[in-house]
Amino acid sequence: MVCFAGNASQNPKLQVEVTYVHSYEEALRRELLWTTGSTPGAGKINREAHRKIVAVGEIVSTAEDVSRLAASIVDLFKKKRAKRYPRGTILLIAFDDPTFFGFDHWQLLFQSIENLGGLTGGFGEVHLLNCGSNELIAA
Repeated sequence: MVCFAGNASQNPKLQVEVTYVHSYEEALRRELLWTTGSTPGAGKINREAHRKIVAVGEIVSTAEDVSRLAASIVDLFKKKRAKRYPRGTILLIAFDDPTFFGFDHWQLLFQSIENLGGLTGGFGEVHLLNCGSNELIAA
């Protein structure tokens, strides 16, 4: 939790909880990218014997990719909501996808999130941050 405080008489405390959508598969993709210079964006990936990462590329639609991201965001939100935070805490859910940008992607993402139950309850505000495109959107 990040807590910003200024002059108490002028600025009340701003409580922010920051969390990051990240899976084991994404960690493997990032490691493969760092070590070889390329990695498929989708498809099966795993670590085999002798620490070798094996990835098989796969073509997926934007809708599939957005649905996977939405499920990860909703799952992470539910885990955070189950904990107790001070009233009014702002939740910032970050993810890193440089191919995800623009109004159409965000519209698909929010529709997928709503279909999975939404991001309501437990926080004063919820914001999504795409670190790959520097887009910050209120949920």
